[in-house]
Amino acid sequence: LCVVVMPRPRVRFLVGTQGPGSERRSFHCSAFREQQLAIDAAKARVYMETRTGVDVPLDVPLLEALQDGVMLCKLANAVQPGVISDFVTDPKPPQALENVNNFLMAVPRMGVEATPFEASELVNRGRHTDAVAQRVVHVVLSLMEQSGLRTSWVQGHAIPLDEVTTIYQEGIGDPGAKVLANSLKGNTLVHELYIWRDSLTGVGAKALTEVLIRDECIRVLDLYMNNIGDEGAECMGDLLKASTALMTLGLYGNGIGNAGVASLGEGLKGNRGLQSLILSHNTFTAHGCRVLCASLRANKTLTSLNLMGNKIEDEGVRALGELLRSQAAGGVPSPLTHLILSGCGITDEGSRILAQILKEFPSSLCVLDLAANKMTLDGASALLAAFQCCTTVMEADVRGTRVPQAIVEDLETFLSLRRAASTTKRGMKEEE
Repeated sequence: LCVVVMPRPRVRFLVGTQGPGSERRSFHCSAFREQQLAIDAAKARVYMETRTGVDVPLDVPLLEALQDGVMLCKLANAVQPGVISDFVTDPKPPQALENVNNFLMAVPRMGVEATPFEASELVNRGRHTDAVAQRVVHVVLSLMEQSGLRTSWVQGHAIPLDEVTTIYQEGIGDPGAKVLANSLKGNTLVHELYIWRDSLTGVGAKALTEVLIRDECIRVLDLYMNNIGDEGAECMGDLLKASTALMTLGLYGNGIGNAGVASLGEGLKGNRGLQSLILSHNTFTAHGCRVLCASLRANKTLTSLNLMGNKIEDEGVRALGELLRSQAAGGVPSPLTHLILSGCGITDEGSRILAQILKEFPSSLCVLDLAANKMTLDGASALLAAFQCCTTVMEADVRGTRVPQAIVEDLETFLSLRRAASTTKRGMKEEE
């Protein structure tokens, strides 16, 4: 069996350039940065595996998989044989630091001018941040561009299925989705499936679902910026009803309305495996949000919900508040740790609703994104007071709102100090 890699245009993939039926959006929002980093990290992972023939572990974050420097040294020697004459394949921390330094010294010799990261940032897990991840991934992708492997991805060719664990496609359309689905029958190795950009409809989504509904390996399915609509969302709902393996479902910019969200909700009622659901920049409203939240009340596994760019407004936030309240019944915190609500038309009323829930009920929430909404100083003040009670919140974004810049900076400083204290405490526990 093989998976056909279809031709795709040579473009740089930017998250948030244009959502369906929307104007051009800002890149400053943390949710955009987070999803862009996830996309770039996936591309870097595929490149390293393809170039070295060695799998990058899927069960740990990318930085942890690279922190001993072994994969980076193997990558450098695959790009330019002998550029690193010697490295330790089973290193202790000092040797890991030497491995990474050897890689960093080899990067300019391979003709790459990339923003360097410090070896200690990668080797020391306590220093792993999104900013470090961006720099590490940037260096790897710069090597990809320099080495020309991207061209080999663009040309149409077949790759044996037993050689890949991650499949990345763009512009394959419904016919390509049917070919891909046929190749995935009996899959035992592929864990991540990325199909991006403006070509897949409900027909292609149905073809994939018919195969994936029996698949026990694929953990990530990302259909970024296609057009599966409510028809395709119904298929995804059927997949969620049956799947025990799928952990992340990405449906950014797929023209999904209230009916489609209702179908997804039906699938989530009995699902016990999905951890992350990305529904950003679709077309559903507060009504769809309410139906989705009602379906999630018994769910204990979904930890990340991204509704960015859907006009759910304050009524949608009210439904989310009711969800958090119902999940916390009995004193057990809601499982949600990441809630992305940027660009959802939320005012001070919605902000106060969230603040009240965070004050009154136990929560696991650590990331709350409310950027590019309509809140003012009153809403931000209510949230800041709530964050002082809800000590789990580590990141919050209210930029691009009507909140005064001084208050935005106060909020960022408050949470930055909290993160620093948490990192110090975690480091002390690890030393013990």
